[in-house]
Amino acid sequence: MTSSPLLLRSGLLVPGDGQAPVRADLLIVGESIAEIGEGLPVPPGARILEADGRLVVPGFVDAHSHADAAVLDPEVQLAVLRQGITTVIAGQDGVSYAPGDGGYASEYFAPINGAHPTYRGPRVADLLA
Repeated sequence: MTSSPLLLRSGLLVPGDGQAPVRADLLIVGESIAEIGEGLPVPPGARILEADGRLVVPGFVDAHSHADAAVLDPEVQLAVLRQGITTVIAGQDGVSYAPGDGGYASEYFAPINGAHPTYRGPRVADLLA
């Protein structure tokens, strides 16, 4: 099933490269940005979201979350997405599941990282599997 195009109208687009925001329309087709410009035509069947000068930004990176297994929970995924976070980096400070014993270390760090549903250690390959 394909979703209808989405046109964000009159937002302040933040390019993410340090340049100043620019007022423009942004057309999303599928999972990709199809076009950026002023006064874009509305494609057939498109949904329109009036951004009215609100910021439109690329996804944010959470570079220090300790959410290694917590991000596997759909409720946590929605919580971070609602904050604009699209990338979570895991394994900071040497506090990660792999490599590990899959037992004590996993239980010890579960309050920080979340309880992992499948990993039982000890190898990184076990975690990736």
